[in-house]
Amino acid sequence: MGNRGGIHLDGEFSKFRKIDPLGEAADEELQLGRRKGRGSASTKENRMRLEALALEFRFEKNGIQKGLGFIPVARFLVEATIRTYLRTKRNVNVKMPDHHPTLSRETHNTTSISGVIVCLFLLLCQFVASAKAEEPIPKSQIFYATDTDSLTRTRAPNPNVIQLMVDKIVMAATGKADRASAWRSLVKPTDRVGIKVSAAGGSVSGTHPDVVNAIASGLIDAGVPAANIIVWDRKLEDLLAAGFRRESRLYQLRWVDPENGYDRKSQLTAPVLGRLIWGDSGFGNRTGSRIEDRLSSGEQLSSNSYFAKVLSKDVTKVINVPSLTDSFLTGVHGALANMTLPNLDNWRRFTREPAFGDPYLAEIYADDMIQGKVVLTILDGLILQYAGGPFPNPGFSIANHTLYASKDPVAIDATAARLLNESRSPAKLPTVEKMTLWIESASLIGLGKNKESDIELIPVATRPPPNLKPVAKP
Repeated sequence: MGNRGGIHLDGEFSKFRKIDPLGEAADEELQLGRRKGRGSASTKENRMRLEALALEFRFEKNGIQKGLGFIPVARFLVEATIRTYLRTKRNVNVKMPDHHPTLSRETHNTTSISGVIVCLFLLLCQFVASAKAEEPIPKSQIFYATDTDSLTRTRAPNPNVIQLMVDKIVMAATGKADRASAWRSLVKPTDRVGIKVSAAGGSVSGTHPDVVNAIASGLIDAGVPAANIIVWDRKLEDLLAAGFRRESRLYQLRWVDPENGYDRKSQLTAPVLGRLIWGDSGFGNRTGSRIEDRLSSGEQLSSNSYFAKVLSKDVTKVINVPSLTDSFLTGVHGALANMTLPNLDNWRRFTREPAFGDPYLAEIYADDMIQGKVVLTILDGLILQYAGGPFPNPGFSIANHTLYASKDPVAIDATAARLLNESRSPAKLPTVEKMTLWIESASLIGLGKNKESDIELIPVATRPPPNLKPVAKP
């Protein structure tokens, strides 16, 4: 996908849906052929020769996760070619439906031998890929800091503690010894750095301004001017309700203007129609609209969306700061949802049941417009809201006192989903599993890792342990 002149979401992901089924079909056809031919002398002879050639291999169904996706097909081709070669040794010619031999014995022998060589070369490639696949794959790392002093009993944030928590997890995520070096490893002083917050949860479960202040302070310490730090979300009223200020010495506050806030040169198209409403850039503009895109009621349909200018033009690097909350639209309103849906118009079409954003969230995030700019995701988990999101609902929110940081947005969302499910279970609420299939889709196209076994959660101490005095002997 490109990020200018039109982005299409109907190509890349389909490849990952089709490779494995092709291999499985070939494998099933081979097994069926074995069962039908069981007992015949020629089949037994072929089987013995195959075993003598050490060509009896076993492959797992999801071969694409083990290296080369064509391996099950290669196996089918090798065994089929070997059997053809053995038949020609017994002077059996291959005939087409017109019953005329198409190849002489000598020609067919030569072709079969060439086929064997080619297929054996494919198997050699498989052995190399398998050897690489067996090497331990590094896990995605999520660094987290927990401090019960981060919130008071009334859930008021403690700025000093939060500043320390942010500094520590960013230093851990970058492997740097101080916060200025940590931020400089992610951005340059000449960058225009965007901090994408999630303000829909307001002061209850939205991104806390104190977390953003701590990030901005670190960026300024790294040499980024406050004038080049932009904090934004879609709606101004959400930002103000969450506690952000129009005027700040640490950053510039932005939102997406419904009339002029979208970049008409940064277009995204997908094979699904959406009904335009006020706030979408094309709403009310019927110039060039097709008659089939208009309903009898006068509603306007479109398969186009446009990126917000603040993302496409105003920032060069992004720190993504979602909050730890569920969503009735996507199951989790985390890293991927926070960077995609609020930065597009005509976005509602991507969240319809039963897909709930699958695979669109993954494919949109994969575009260089987003993936190429996000350098770090910090999940604000000071409050965990496990139902009613992404809007504020105090009855379903709990104090969690934790911040998470990772360069893997998929690992962040997968971990957020597990944390939400742990809180939903005691409340007799269903899991968000069926609504978060886009997390697996994101992993399949290489955005990150979603399996718990592939994710390492690393605690980060925010304060040195207290000096314990030795216990006096009685």
